[in-house]
Amino acid sequence: EDGIRDDLVTGVQTCALPILYKPIGIKTYIQNITDKTSYFVSWIMKIAGKLCDATPEQLKSLEIIGNNIGIVFQITDDILDYNGNEEDTGKPVFNDIIKGIVTAPYIFAMEESSDLSLYLSLIEKDNIKKEKIKEKLLKYEFEKHIESSYKLATQFMEESQIELYKAFKKDTVYRENINRLMIHILNRKK
Repeated sequence: EDGIRDDLVTGVQTCALPILYKPIGIKTYIQNITDKTSYFVSWIMKIAGKLCDATPEQLKSLEIIGNNIGIVFQITDDILDYNGNEEDTGKPVFNDIIKGIVTAPYIFAMEESSDLSLYLSLIEKDNIKKEKIKEKLLKYEFEKHIESSYKLATQFMEESQIELYKAFKKDTVYRENINRLMIHILNRKK
């Protein structure tokens, strides 16, 4: 139990540290999500598995599935920062970037347009006005970077589905509900 508590405390501490103002690659981004959002989802999945008398192999699969669901959730959240409806999401477009939080579409865009990393330093150092940043960001074609992000999220969901069908060979309500949850998270609009 002490190990679990220590792991959860580490996860809480990591979760409090957003990826701010730094140009990073997609691999580092995924690792940061794994240490943050997906960490908690994987624990929730394992706890649910224990409550449902899952085997040790199923618990390991649920941990992997939970990790991937957390990654899919975060990437989808990032996508909604670019094309979400403010009424649905409760936040304005580009909200994360304006706060200096690096998102998946932004990382893909930085790979193509290195000047985007300059905006991150301007936000941090010069505290430029939100509308000015929004105006500058609108000139970039983020649609293909959103699509790249969606493809990445889809890969993680597909890995989870393979793991799910490996762990739960019989068609059960658990398997069906986890699969529906994954599809909903990938395609959510808020």
